[in-house]
Amino acid sequence: MTRSNFFSDFDTRFRKLQRFAGFTQTVGEGDIAKEVLAWKKNAMRHSFGSYHFALHGDSIKTSNELGHRQGDNVLFDHYRALASKETAQKYFNINPPANAAKVVDIKEA
Repeated sequence: MTRSNFFSDFDTRFRKLQRFAGFTQTVGEGDIAKEVLAWKKNAMRHSFGSYHFALHGDSIKTSNELGHRQGDNVLFDHYRALASKETAQKYFNINPPANAAKVVDIKEA
């Protein structure tokens, strides 16, 4: 959830997060230096779709999770066969180290 209704607010904060995580690179030098995002558009969305389908094998469920309007045509055109079940399990089990700074452990009530 963003702090405002404007996409630019989310976009600005997401760019800061990407910069902090090291997904940017500086091109050029001096006054002409420019920060370029080394991150493909919709990379997280496409990764989620590919790994979700590989893990669950349910095209309709994955299509619904992605918000596709009808059926699973888009899923089959763009996400199918890009990941194995094993890599999907690894993807969904990514966790920060237990002793990482600023990580809040969220327990179910």
